[in-house]
Amino acid sequence: MKKILMLLIIGFLSTQLVYSQSLADVAKKEKERREQNQKEGKKVKVVTNEDIAKMKEKEGPPVTSTETPGTETTTDQTTEPKATPIEPREESKAPVESAGESEQQKILAQMETLQAEIEQLKKQKADEQAKLDAGGMYLAHNPGQVYKNMRDLDDQIKAKEVKISDLELQIKEE
Repeated sequence: MKKILMLLIIGFLSTQLVYSQSLADVAKKEKERREQNQKEGKKVKVVTNEDIAKMKEKEGPPVTSTETPGTETTTDQTTEPKATPIEPREESKAPVESAGESEQQKILAQMETLQAEIEQLKKQKADEQAKLDAGGMYLAHNPGQVYKNMRDLDDQIKAKEVKISDLELQIKEE
């Protein structure tokens, strides 16, 4: 049994030695590949250690939601892009005739801001999903954290959608 095992191991190692590439062969193929990419006009991005450090800084600490009903969402992540408020529609820039219309315009502006924030959160969720789709556990340094971030983003989106529906009810009541 030991002899058979040794023969198999020796056979496997000898095939690896026969079919292995030398460093010169690998370098030659890589040079040809780069020349081909240059002829085709493909842009090649070389990832350096500095790029990896920037990516880790961009990810920052894990996002933890501290939202309570009736308050805005805050996160511990400082690099999270903030949603920019959308300008009110042209119709809402008309002169205010009564206090009720002014209040209604404020609510509409809040709804538009919340909608923009929802779109930003959906984009962030798509980015998190892209990390998993691109390589799963190999490219996402912590897939469990990516899934947690996606669940947190879903919760934030749902909370903002509830706020929008509450604002819609306020408009209907007035």
